[in-house]
Amino acid sequence: MQKNDLLRVEITPELKQEARKEADFLRIRWGRKTRAAYGERDLIGSLAHQVVEVKLLELGLSFESQRKKKMPGDDFDIYYEGDAIDVKGTHGELDDYFYNKEFLVFQKQLDDPKINQIDYFVFVMVSTILNEGWIFGAISLSDFMEKSYPVKLKFENRGIRAYQLKPFLSYIFRT
Repeated sequence: MQKNDLLRVEITPELKQEARKEADFLRIRWGRKTRAAYGERDLIGSLAHQVVEVKLLELGLSFESQRKKKMPGDDFDIYYEGDAIDVKGTHGELDDYFYNKEFLVFQKQLDDPKINQIDYFVFVMVSTILNEGWIFGAISLSDFMEKSYPVKLKFENRGIRAYQLKPFLSYIFRT
């Protein structure tokens, strides 16, 4: 993975406003049912999803977003060319060790039979301080299950490193 494999998207005030609306909806709708791994998790999740949507629109590609459907227990975020994509966002700042960035998925999600509805994970890092999001890459569910490793933090997770991901453009353009 090279730094030019990462795709940058500016996080505009409009994207932040949309994310705040979605975060408020989730707090009202789900209350304490969602896992608060960190304070802004709903905001970061929405921004990560929007970052992928913005990039797909910039590339002139058609996709179907599930973000605004507000269905309980969203099992995926985007349909693209027959793939169900689950966008995973994390907060952070891009540094010289980007290729070793660790991305996590809750073990509880991976244990749920609904996980089989997902074809790919796409991992995004969001900096609300710098107002930018970085799409790190994609990985198929089967590759993730094979290559990921257990990580115990506040919750049980499975982790994967950025260098193990397929660059997003390679995934999108099937190269």
